[in-house]
Amino acid sequence: TDSSLFSDLSVSTRARSENYLFRGLAAGSYRLDFLDGGEENETRISSFFLDVAQRSGPYSATFGRQPGNTAGVASRFDGVRLSRRLAEQWRVTLRGGFPVEISDSDQVETGRYLYGISIDGEDLGGHVDAQLFALQQQADGLLDRNGIGTELRYADDRLFMAGYADYDLYFGDLNTALVSANWQIGPRTSATRFVDHRNSPILASWIAIQGQGVDRLEDLQDLYSDSEIKDLARDRTPRSTLVSLGGSQQLSDRVQLAIDISASRLSETPASGGVDAMPARHLPCPEEIK
Repeated sequence: TDSSLFSDLSVSTRARSENYLFRGLAAGSYRLDFLDGGEENETRISSFFLDVAQRSGPYSATFGRQPGNTAGVASRFDGVRLSRRLAEQWRVTLRGGFPVEISDSDQVETGRYLYGISIDGEDLGGHVDAQLFALQQQADGLLDRNGIGTELRYADDRLFMAGYADYDLYFGDLNTALVSANWQIGPRTSATRFVDHRNSPILASWIAIQGQGVDRLEDLQDLYSDSEIKDLARDRTPRSTLVSLGGSQQLSDRVQLAIDISASRLSETPASGGVDAMPARHLPCPEEIK
């Protein structure tokens, strides 16, 4: 059913001058399909950016296709990130660009764009890192999503905790709530906790195109009003929940007892816009994924 050659290339560069530090990364893959009548050859570009930072100044910037997964940016994006350190422990960052769908990563998709700001505090009180962010995203002239949130991390010699929350003002919905903790109770005893409650995928107007036979949100505007598109996006976005508790006890120099308990669920979605309802179902926990 498949006969392909996969090629991956990653090129990383670093340079420095008297005043600046430079770092560049280009990474991608190419799939060559040998089957007659098979899928088309596929190119994916995962990273293509240049990072520039002052050696003794407060400014830094990143240009090009760069990682997201921070400050409300759910995936990599094509754009610019500008950062300025306000004091020894504080930094403000502006970012803007075009979200990247990995399946269409051989091009720059300008129909959707995002812009946002974040404020980061590092090593506050010697144990805490914190971030506050606000992000707005547009898609084909419609508000795609409008998120605000925070990320907190605490670490000392025995305890690490991290929390993340992303709330969408446009939909009035909590997109993501995540808490992770690792506690070294004693020299031989430790405990872990992980709770992840989120929309999967992140709720955005763009999701409304699922099952509608169109590729763009602007095509959907010929069929539905803006409020109906908003409702369709809600209906196509289930919520996933994963809870995991664990612990370990060193019984001897060669024997350790470890216990992990996990539960997960993906919520149901209603029928609407010609798309059938989807029942709630169990999701594989991390230890079930091979």
